[in-house]
Amino acid sequence: MAEKNHINYINKHIGSQILKYRTKNSMTQAELAEKTDTTAKFISQLENGKTGIRIDTLIKYINALNISPNELFDGLFNNSHRLNTTLKNKIHELNDKQKDLVIDFINMIIKYDNIIN
Repeated sequence: MAEKNHINYINKHIGSQILKYRTKNSMTQAELAEKTDTTAKFISQLENGKTGIRIDTLIKYINALNISPNELFDGLFNNSHRLNTTLKNKIHELNDKQKDLVIDFINMIIKYDNIIN
């Protein structure tokens, strides 16, 4: 289930970035679809994180939006690494009882996420 959540997170991130740069370029979904040989419906699903995208199609979007891969993936990798480092450092500062509470809280979040998804 964690892998599925990670994939959903990536899909939502890529979709939100495509939306951001599409609107920044004053481009409609139909215009972007025409430039990428896709459909406005697919772009809508993509921008809402409801679908993934193949690499070859992703390259078409990067070119059509005139952005770099770094702009598209901005925050996807760096934030994850920064967050992991911060969490490790903060957890290291906790006593055993506090660590147990954190584990219980994380398990509660995962259980809730599994229920709503």
